[in-house]
Amino acid sequence: MARRKHRAQTGQRVAGSGSAALAPGGHTVATGPAHLTPGGMMVRLALIVGSALVAYLPVVRAGYVRFDDTDYIEENQLLRTASGLARIWTSPQAYPPGVPYYPVTFSLHWAEFRLWGVDPRGYHLVSLGLHAVNAVLVWLLLYRLGVPGALLGGLLFAVHPVQVQSVAWLAERKNVLSATFYFLAALAWLRFARTGSRPWYAVSLATFLLGLLSKTVICTLPAALLLWIWWRRPARSGKYLLLLGPLVCLSVLLVAVTFWRENTLLEGKSFESGLSAVQRLLIVGRAMWFYLAKLLVPVNLIPIYPHWPVDTGAIGAYVFPLGLAVVIVAAWLLRRRIGRSPLAAILFFVIGLTPTSGLIDFGYLAKSFVGDHYQYIPSLGIFAGLAALVTRLAARLGRRAAYAGAGLAAALLLSLGVLTWRQCGVYRDAESFWSCVVAHNPSPSALSALGDVYFLKRDLPRAEELLRRALAGRDSARTRFRLGCVLIERQQLAAAAEEFERALWLNRTRDRIRGLNARLLFNLGFCYSSLGQHARAAEAYRQARELDPSLMNPSNPQERPGN
Repeated sequence: MARRKHRAQTGQRVAGSGSAALAPGGHTVATGPAHLTPGGMMVRLALIVGSALVAYLPVVRAGYVRFDDTDYIEENQLLRTASGLARIWTSPQAYPPGVPYYPVTFSLHWAEFRLWGVDPRGYHLVSLGLHAVNAVLVWLLLYRLGVPGALLGGLLFAVHPVQVQSVAWLAERKNVLSATFYFLAALAWLRFARTGSRPWYAVSLATFLLGLLSKTVICTLPAALLLWIWWRRPARSGKYLLLLGPLVCLSVLLVAVTFWRENTLLEGKSFESGLSAVQRLLIVGRAMWFYLAKLLVPVNLIPIYPHWPVDTGAIGAYVFPLGLAVVIVAAWLLRRRIGRSPLAAILFFVIGLTPTSGLIDFGYLAKSFVGDHYQYIPSLGIFAGLAALVTRLAARLGRRAAYAGAGLAAALLLSLGVLTWRQCGVYRDAESFWSCVVAHNPSPSALSALGDVYFLKRDLPRAEELLRRALAGRDSARTRFRLGCVLIERQQLAAAAEEFERALWLNRTRDRIRGLNARLLFNLGFCYSSLGQHARAAEAYRQARELDPSLMNPSNPQERPGN
């Protein structure tokens, strides 16, 4: 009896960090930040929020970059009517072409539209506020997990420039919003594990569902919680494994919905990359090292990275996946000596990135194998590992070293903040965005998008030059549509009609861009009518309106094909 009493008392003792407790039987569970005073909590909160707001302040004055964000907000008819909110939830097919079914994200946009219409500044301010909240949640999550240097981890998340794409690109509001629910669900789960309170389990399920309906990229949360079970080995681990079941079911269901919606973004076919299994393995391996490099040395960040060649016959291509495997195996073999934390951090990073690293087909693969916004949540594993390593080294080296380490950390955070401030300038407007892409990745699609930007500015010679350069690289229905619009403005109607006819053939036989055929036919009708070919004009208008009844004004060519 005395021994049992002693073990129970030991189980309640708070560990040295003040962030983890030893449960009965020697198992570790997360606890709250009991040793922090309210004043200390507020100071840390203010430091994190202030750092995020200052580093990202330029985004408040930013506009649209005309890459999905205009389809999501500026030109999204679902946001403009009271009935649009119901349709956001019940009518996925009512979404604009190319827009995924994320009803929580677009419900927030619908509410914001009531406040500031299409003015991008309000949307940017909300995205920045959500990122600041996420940084605070990251700090709390790391603290409750008992990670040394939790504050440093939260600050790294707050000011690191690799997060700019998620915060400053309005199309990735879904990324920031889903992360908020992800962190809330994780915190609620930890509270449930500590207290056994079923309401907290329900909160975890509810917030996870809201996150999935914001963006299904957070479907990896059950795997992260499984890592926590392996890492902390809490009492009644078997019970927690069973309770992961509902979260897994929600993930599978919503991911299936996302893939269904992804396959309806094109007319008559779904996106297929044509990559083999070996090529996908090589892409995943290289992508992991790419993302790690951008976290450790955040330079040359661009909105859309160029594809790299995937040669299954090149021996060097296998270095990346083999190197990743070696690191994981080494961390596993050394777990008794260095602990389980390093392997947990590495696996959290890898698992979080795997769904978007090329193993499965999704639309963005056509543009790039990688994107900064994909590591918004997974970066937490590296930030936590770096913060813990720095904190433990400083503790071992003594007080003077700790002060020096604090100074170096402050300098690092300041440098990252400056880089973030500068990176925000890339997302100032469409011209700065696409000019940056073309400067580093002059792909046909980027040249076409920049040509569209100059067309909207009515710099027609520059627009035509860029669009013809894009066509020289790849014949595209979208690019020919844009070139046709330029030629209409330049009063070259016969040439414009030829571009629209070629674009219509390409879109029907290959590109299958949803919603584009109606605009092509409508503009063909405009060209034919202006050229005196009234019978052909009437037929083109008839077909256009069959596809899209909203196209009613023959005097107004349709200039926007969507991004």
